[in-house]
Amino acid sequence: MDDNDDPFMRTAQKTQTGFRVNVNFAHRGKKDNTKDYQSISLTDVMWLVNAHDVTNAPTEELMREKTANLEEQIKEATLRSKSLEKDLRYPEAGSPMLLEHLKAPRGVLVAQYKKIQAENETVQASVSEHRVKVEALRKEATEKDMLANEEQRALNAETAAQNQALEEKAKALATARMRYKRDNKQLAAAVEDAKKRLEQHKAQANVDSQDPVAKDLKTEMERVRQLHAKLEAVRQHRLVVEEESKALFNQVVEKKADLKFKSKQKMETALSEVDAKIKALKEEQAAVSKSLAQKPEGDALRKINARRNDIRSELGALKERRTMLLAEKRKQEGVEL
Repeated sequence: MDDNDDPFMRTAQKTQTGFRVNVNFAHRGKKDNTKDYQSISLTDVMWLVNAHDVTNAPTEELMREKTANLEEQIKEATLRSKSLEKDLRYPEAGSPMLLEHLKAPRGVLVAQYKKIQAENETVQASVSEHRVKVEALRKEATEKDMLANEEQRALNAETAAQNQALEEKAKALATARMRYKRDNKQLAAAVEDAKKRLEQHKAQANVDSQDPVAKDLKTEMERVRQLHAKLEAVRQHRLVVEEESKALFNQVVEKKADLKFKSKQKMETALSEVDAKIKALKEEQAAVSKSLAQKPEGDALRKINARRNDIRSELGALKERRTMLLAEKRKQEGVEL
C-alpha cells in the first residue's frame, strides 16, 4: 500500500488548506461521523477539561473513523491542488479558450490593458470630481437646511411668544369683562338700595315733622352724634400727641446715648493723653537721674535739680488727674449698667 493511500500515514501529505463540510461518504453508506472542526466548542470536548466526563470521551474506533474521514478530505484537496497546478504550469494541456488567450499577441493585450487602465483612471478622476462636487453640494445643502431650520425655529419661537401674549391679553380682557359685569351688577344693586333708603328717610322725615316728640329726639340724637365726633377727634389728637411724645423720648434717649458715647470718648482720649504725658515724664525723669549719676556741679546741678522737682510735681498732678478720670469712668460705667 502506497503512503499516499494510507489514511493514517501523515508524512506523505502536503500542508492542509482546510476542511470540507457536508461530504457524502458513499462507501460508508453516507455516514459521516466527523464535525466541522472550525466551529467546534468547548462543550464538545468537556472530557478534556473535567475528569468526571471521561465516560463521554470518544472511543478509539470513533477517533480512527474521524481521522480517516479527515485524511480523505485532505487527500481529495491535495489531488485537486495538484491538478490545478499542472494546468497552470502546462497550459498546452488546458482548455482551448486558455490557449487562444495565450496565443494572442502580447502587444495587443498590453495596448488593451493600457487603454482600459487609462479609461479607468479617467473614470476614477471623473468620479472623484463628481464626488467632491456632490460633497460640496451636500455640505451647502446641509448648511442651507441648518440656516433654514434655525430661521424656522426663531420664527416659530416668535410666533409662539406672540400667540402667548395674545392669549394672555385675551384672558385679561375676559377677566376685565367679567369684573365689569360684576361691578355693574353691584353698582345697580347699590343704587336701588340707596333709592329705597332715601324713600324711607323721606317717609320718616314726613312722620317726624308731624310728631314734636320725635323732632326733639332727633335733635338730641344729633347732639349725641356731635359729642361722639368730638370725642373721636380728641382721641385721635391724644394718639397723635402720644406718638409725638414717643418720638421725642426716643430722640432724648438717642441724644443721651450720643452724649455718653462722646463723653466716654473724651474720657478715653484724656486718659490716653495723661498716660502719654506720664510716660514721657518718666522717660525724662530717667534721663535726669542718669545726668545726676554723672555728678554735675554748679549751675548744671541746680538746673537738673530744678527740672527733677518740676517733673515730680507734674507727675503728681498727672497721677491725680488720672485717678479722677478713672473714677469718673467707673462712675459712668456703673450708671450704664
